[in-house]
Amino acid sequence: MPSRGVISNFRILSVCTLLSRILGLVRDMAVAAIFGGGPVLDAFIVAFRLPNLARQLFGEGALSTAFLPIFVRDMERHGNETARQTLSAVTFTVAGILSGIVLLGEGAIWSQLSVQPEGTQLALVLEFLAVLLPYMVFICLSALLSAALHSLRQFLWPGLVPVVLNVVWIVGVFIAAQSTENDRLRALLMSASIV
Repeated sequence: MPSRGVISNFRILSVCTLLSRILGLVRDMAVAAIFGGGPVLDAFIVAFRLPNLARQLFGEGALSTAFLPIFVRDMERHGNETARQTLSAVTFTVAGILSGIVLLGEGAIWSQLSVQPEGTQLALVLEFLAVLLPYMVFICLSALLSAALHSLRQFLWPGLVPVVLNVVWIVGVFIAAQSTENDRLRALLMSASIV
C-alpha cells in the first residue's frame, strides 16, 4: 500500500496540474478572444516557440538528465551543503550561458530588424522574439530548479510554476486588451508580461 507521503505528493501534483490545465484553457480562450486568428498571433506563436524549445532541450531535457544524478549523488554521499553548492554552481553556470545566448540572440535580432521592412511577418516574429528571448533564461532555470526540488520530494513549488505563469499571462492579456486597439502593441505587451 502506498505511503501517506506518496498519496499526499500525488494529490499536490494532481491539483497543480489540473489547475494549470484549466488556467491554460482560460489563457488560450482569452488570447483567442483578444486576437482572433491572423498574422500577429501567428508571429507571436512562432516567436514563443523558440524559448519554449530551449526549455524542453535544456531545462527538461539533457541538462536535467545529466544534472540530477550528480545532485542526488552529492546529497547522498556528501550531504545537503555539498548538494546545494553543486546546485548553485550549475544554476549560475547555466544562467550565464543562457544570458550570453540571449545577448547574442538579441544582437542578431536587432541587426536583422534594422534591415527588415516594417510590418512583414518576419519583422513581427523578430519583434516578439526580441521581447520573449529573455524568458528562455527564466523558464530554463525554473525547469532545472523544479527538477532539483522533485528529487528532494518537494512538489508544491514546482507544481505552482505553470499555474503562476498562466495567471500572469492571463492578466497580461487583459492589460494589453485594455491598453490599446493595435494588435501588434497588444501582443508586445502580452509578451512583456510573460517575461
